[in-house]
Amino acid sequence: MCNSLIKIIIILLIMSEVWGLMPKSQDDPETIEEAITRIVGEHNDNNTAHAGTGQSLDVHRQSEVLDHLALSIVADKIASGQLSIDKMSYERFFTQLDFSLFNDTANFTNSFGGPLYGEISNTGTTNTWYGGYFGGDQQYNLLGDPTKNPTFRIRCVISNETYQEAYFGIGDFLGDSALGFKLDNGVAKGVWWDTDTTEHLITLSGVDVSIPHNYSVIVDNGVAVRWLVDGAVVHTLSWPANIIFTGGNVGISAYTRHTTAGENGVLIFYQALFEQDFI
Repeated sequence: MCNSLIKIIIILLIMSEVWGLMPKSQDDPETIEEAITRIVGEHNDNNTAHAGTGQSLDVHRQSEVLDHLALSIVADKIASGQLSIDKMSYERFFTQLDFSLFNDTANFTNSFGGPLYGEISNTGTTNTWYGGYFGGDQQYNLLGDPTKNPTFRIRCVISNETYQEAYFGIGDFLGDSALGFKLDNGVAKGVWWDTDTTEHLITLSGVDVSIPHNYSVIVDNGVAVRWLVDGAVVHTLSWPANIIFTGGNVGISAYTRHTTAGENGVLIFYQALFEQDFI
């Protein structure tokens, strides 16, 4: 029985090979295999294939949400000048901070800033914080309000990773009401406060603070806070009921100090972006 089955399978395999080489009709020398290849090619060349109502291309074109992978639409697919006002969000405020504010000596000491670059120097007294804040409103406490899901991305580096500390992010770091990053003598940490005046520190492993990084925090109010370095999430904190960073006069702030005499350092900024809900 087994030998008979093997013989049948061999015969079928031979017939399948021969069948493909047979002419498709007595009056046409084109083989069946050639005909299949031709028909498939004609189908591939037909730019209306699958475009009929309910077919795959039609469904793709009519879908409210296209089924591409997240982040699969890249910048070179958008023509220059086509990011028009009507494409911008009605519910999110977005800005790039102008580092020329570093020249405001009422807020900063030993510092410099232009439109695209800035630095805060801690060349003064050891263990004394130098720095200040960007923007903020005087009356309604809108900027940095956690209920408006603020986020920031700051590209920066410190010049002395061994004996220098730095804070940067949303809120008043020296007032124990802030959310962001602390570069702590060579170690990158996430930092946040609650009703206790003691800072909460989260060590972010694998971050070389001696080179520039894009440091970012995303606030999802009532859900979580996410810390990112160079676009990758490095820590997620489920929302605590007592988290504190109060909106108002302090929007984005930054401070630095040196921890050992004679070991001065500079906190260098290349870009600072801020975004939050309008409503």
